[in-house]
Amino acid sequence: MTLNSESKYLLDTNIFIILVLSQNEKLSKKQKTILQGANNTFYLSEASLYEIAIKVRLEKSNFAGINMNVINEQRQKFNIKLLSSKEEFYFNIPNVPKVFISNAKPHGDPFDLLIISQALIENIPVLSTDDFFPSYEDLNVIS
Repeated sequence: MTLNSESKYLLDTNIFIILVLSQNEKLSKKQKTILQGANNTFYLSEASLYEIAIKVRLEKSNFAGINMNVINEQRQKFNIKLLSSKEEFYFNIPNVPKVFISNAKPHGDPFDLLIISQALIENIPVLSTDDFFPSYEDLNVIS
């Protein structure tokens, strides 16, 4: 993939959390370069907001220190646009290729599946640190 100066990118929830918590050491060199691109446009899925809220409520350790009251402020601070959900994103989820975690169980994180569906339909690369994303056929993942 050629990194041009005016590209659109969808941020997986984990990338947004890394930005919010200032854990940039968790980003790859390629991700850092893209995130520093002044002319790049970044999107966060509404699914990510839902995922963050659920995981904060469940007190998941990697979501410690996240204050839901400032999530929108953080998104705006980083100039990240919100990718609103469309019916077609949901209807496409059954068509997302199955990636198997083990011999019997496919990757089925509902938040990930919606983000993957959005990226496929919008034909937009997704920045992610998720180990399963690169296994999805036709998904352009920057890891």
